[in-house]
Amino acid sequence: MIIDRIENYENYKKLHPLMEEGVRYALSLRESLPGRYDQGEYFVLLQEGETQPIEEGVYEAHKRYWDIQILIEGKELVKWQEISKLTECVPYEEKKDAVFYTGDGISFQLTEGMFYLVMPKDAHMPCRHGKQEAHYRKLVLKLPVL
Repeated sequence: MIIDRIENYENYKKLHPLMEEGVRYALSLRESLPGRYDQGEYFVLLQEGETQPIEEGVYEAHKRYWDIQILIEGKELVKWQEISKLTECVPYEEKKDAVFYTGDGISFQLTEGMFYLVMPKDAHMPCRHGKQEAHYRKLVLKLPVL
């Protein structure tokens, strides 16, 4: 997992051949309507909503895609853990490319202009809050696993 500010994404662009192109494309969608934007080998989800209580969430992980989640408005609490340290609660579903887990992890606050990158070994619980609900608007870039 990587957590940083989006202006620093170039420090990580060598990790994936589509990362630089994908981040630039995702950022060009900031003012677009929420939805899915396909771009050949990768796609971007523009999501907007209200955070949910962290104690009610479960972790998710993906096998076919990396997630690069870029917060463009608001804030959210995110929880992370390696899948090897969690308990699977919903088996992998190929169509959704998602498997769900429970267990303990590390929480961090994402604020406007920050991003995090998770790979298949990483489980994450996005769009959460502690004591107070918050609004968020974010871009989720889905890069295929190499």
